[in-house]
Amino acid sequence: MQRLNYLSTKSKLIIMLLLVSLGATLTMAYLGWRSSRAALLESAFNELISVRSSKGAQIESFFENLENQARTLAEEESVISAMVHLNSEFKKLDRQMIQDEWRADVDGYYENTFFPILEEHVSGKLSLEYYRPQRPAQTYLQYHYMARNEHPPKEKYRLEDAEDGSDYSRWHQRYHPFFHNVIERFGYYDIFLIDFDTNDVIYTVDKQV
Repeated sequence: MQRLNYLSTKSKLIIMLLLVSLGATLTMAYLGWRSSRAALLESAFNELISVRSSKGAQIESFFENLENQARTLAEEESVISAMVHLNSEFKKLDRQMIQDEWRADVDGYYENTFFPILEEHVSGKLSLEYYRPQRPAQTYLQYHYMARNEHPPKEKYRLEDAEDGSDYSRWHQRYHPFFHNVIERFGYYDIFLIDFDTNDVIYTVDKQV
């Protein structure tokens, strides 16, 4: 402060004016930054709301189209016929005698092929008791269309006829190309035919566990 005493009054006034001007400039810059920041935030939030609404509409439209496709397929004569025939033959396979060798091969498929893939997505030790099929029909089909299927896990769908001589495989060979074509056309992950009364999966295109 003592140094200012050596300055002339004119110099002191100039310095004061510069300080006031600088202060006013900084204040205006700060207020402008706050105003711009608020405007940018509002614009960003409005953009997010718009994107949310747009994505929400897309998701609703996706599921609506999926439901319409499912309803159309459910009314398709080929689907109805496949459900009737495959479900009937599935029930017959529940009376099939299952060989010990088949059970062992199915267990081996779970332990050597399925579990290593599943372990990448779950924690803890996997037990066959929780995964192996319990019903004769389930064991029979998983043996012939999965364990005994020579195609790799992601290509089990390539087997159209297990050549086991069963009527199930005869109908499977007839309808499988149709369902696989539907998957290819619409980009589905898989198609399942499920018995409404028992919740049994009586047919799947991809033949995954």
